[in-house]
Amino acid sequence: LVRGLTQSFRGEMEVFLEDRAQIWRIEGGTPLRPLAVEVGEINESLEGRLVTFDGVVTGWQGSSIFLGDPDNADAEPIRVTVRSSLDWKRPYVNEGERFRVVGIVSQFAKEAPWNDGYRVMVRYPGDLVRFEE
Repeated sequence: LVRGLTQSFRGEMEVFLEDRAQIWRIEGGTPLRPLAVEVGEINESLEGRLVTFDGVVTGWQGSSIFLGDPDNADAEPIRVTVRSSLDWKRPYVNEGERFRVVGIVSQFAKEAPWNDGYRVMVRYPGDLVRFEE
């Protein structure tokens, strides 16, 4: 249970908390299973969802890797971000390498009407795994 204020920032709904006491654990349960998607399917309808997909490195910038759809070269690559608040950094990558990703679909649009800027935020090192076919 969470008690806080909600506000949209760059197209994404955020919850603002004054302190950790505004979060209560109800009970444990089965861990969420990520929804399998394709890179080109990541959009507003999946915002806030835990997803998994395979992608091929098309580039990188700072703490992010851009992954394209290995089966659809026309799909726009998706930004996969390792937040600076995590205790690990994104791996060194080369163009063409393949990764399997698990993460939460997020949004950070650059300008109104705030309908772009979708990204996937990974949580743990095991959420971003390099693999070979």
